[in-house]
Amino acid sequence: MPSAFVTGASRGVGRGAAIALNDAGYNVFATGRTIAAANLPDNIQRIPCDHLRDDQTDAAFQTLADTAGTLGLIVNCAWGGYERMVEDGKFIWTLPF
Repeated sequence: MPSAFVTGASRGVGRGAAIALNDAGYNVFATGRTIAAANLPDNIQRIPCDHLRDDQTDAAFQTLADTAGTLGLIVNCAWGGYERMVEDGKFIWTLPF
């Protein structure tokens, strides 16, 4: 069975990708800061991970390597960008370039 690694799988697009890959027969490893509480099928392997922290990302990939050995597919849906979109106390996402 091929393995898939899905980041940001707690909700949204990442959750949908993890479920679809699971349904397609992949051995899914799902990460997210709130992955433990995510509404996912029981056979999806949950790995708590904040991908803004390199040590946690390294540990997540090590878990995958120790468990699955090889990786067939990565779906990256994690994004920590909002935390970095503040300048001088002002949220800059909506400002023009």
